[in-house]
Amino acid sequence: MINDDVLPQGVTRIDNILRRSTLSGLSPSDAITQIGTNLPTQGPFASISSRATTIYRTESLRMYSIVAEQQLQESAKVVPGMRKMWLHTGFGVREPRATHIAYSRTIVDLNDFFEVAGHPGERVEKLRFPRDPTGSPSNVINCGCTVEEIFPDRDPRSPDDAVGSPPAPDGGFPLP
Repeated sequence: MINDDVLPQGVTRIDNILRRSTLSGLSPSDAITQIGTNLPTQGPFASISSRATTIYRTESLRMYSIVAEQQLQESAKVVPGMRKMWLHTGFGVREPRATHIAYSRTIVDLNDFFEVAGHPGERVEKLRFPRDPTGSPSNVINCGCTVEEIFPDRDPRSPDDAVGSPPAPDGGFPLP
């Protein structure tokens, strides 16, 4: 994605574009166009536009994942025993990773790592969340997975506690 062919000042400009998109309301299409102007080549992608779109999508979702992890850590201060579950959403992914699909609905303690490979046969990596900055490109680029918080004494893998359970009769969330 952003690799050796992008000069350091280009990386800085791309970072600033991503920040403006997140914080100042720069539209996704304008952000992608601006990212594309900072890419010297298409790299392994079909076009500069597809490379810029991939950078935008991956890095925007990475920011979301980082914030979500921080929110989970804050919630754990109020709700001890919280866990987290890796979910493959398939959102926006034309060729989902078989390893991420197989890993979907895996639950770990909040401070533990998910252990997942990018593709079959690749080494397993310890990730705090999808698109973890420590993950390899094959594990994070275009990843459409997310993490869901799991409250103590709940198991969304069981039929009675399934993710997406209908709301309680009063319109709120079902209680344990």
